[in-house]
Amino acid sequence: MLAAYAQTTEGQWWKELLEHWALPGMDAGTMGLRLAIRDNYLNFYRRGQSVARVFIGRDGKLSASVHLKYLGADKVLEGKEYARLVDGAFVSVSHPGIPFVVGQTFPAIIQKTEGWTGKEKYFVDLAVAHNASVVDLEVGLPRILDEGGAPRMDLAVLERGEHSAQIRLVFWEAKTIDDSRLRATNPDTAEVHSQLAKYVDYMSDDTRRNHAENEYRRNCQLIVELAKLAGKDDFLSPLIHETGNPSADFFIDPVPRLVIFEGKTQVKGKPCEIRRVRTWSRYQCSLDRRWKVKVFGNETRFSLA
Repeated sequence: MLAAYAQTTEGQWWKELLEHWALPGMDAGTMGLRLAIRDNYLNFYRRGQSVARVFIGRDGKLSASVHLKYLGADKVLEGKEYARLVDGAFVSVSHPGIPFVVGQTFPAIIQKTEGWTGKEKYFVDLAVAHNASVVDLEVGLPRILDEGGAPRMDLAVLERGEHSAQIRLVFWEAKTIDDSRLRATNPDTAEVHSQLAKYVDYMSDDTRRNHAENEYRRNCQLIVELAKLAGKDDFLSPLIHETGNPSADFFIDPVPRLVIFEGKTQVKGKPCEIRRVRTWSRYQCSLDRRWKVKVFGNETRFSLA
């Protein structure tokens, strides 16, 4: 269905989204998007901003929704923030149809997202560009009903396990080095410790972890299929291909890791620079005692593996 639809006149928007898709390990440039697979839909991101959600509607047709703020709406009603693509136009309850124009609408939306880009998400996109085995970003694990929310992580990255045949999925939390959650009067009580510990508690349950492993194996299969459809599968990491194989020795690391960024970044499209505080070393010592931590600037390529 996805392949055939991309070749129709009606499906040109879908074909164009796939063309904008920048695979992990590739620089997104000025117009590239990152893909994340969700329950029952795909999300195309630009530096943390959702450019388009793609889904199969009740009518059985492939469709997309876009936040109205990226379509030029000044006022957006709560609960009515998204416009759906219907018969060649983005339509919502509160706004008239906005026509989709091939080669114009998505580039315009991508340009508008720059006005909402945060300094951390700029770095996260660099991490995706430098690591070809990233399989998810803006990760939200299923909510635990008896607890206050679900653990969230910034990146999910594949790497080789202890043996060459093993493939391990590692979740990474990303922070900028000036983030107050990395520091406290007593460094061991910094908020980030409890954030990462919540994830450990979540993944300590075998049922949850096994469910997540099955979901990510299926996600890798779909990433491969979509890369083939986009004509980009030759550039996809071999680890993603391997993980999609049902016989692959694949598992999730129950302990997350922390990546911290400093250096030149952007906030709402404007350049800025993040610098560490003078007392940073005492905070990093506390973090290093409990977690695997990597600190990067953005002047060179870096690997999370």
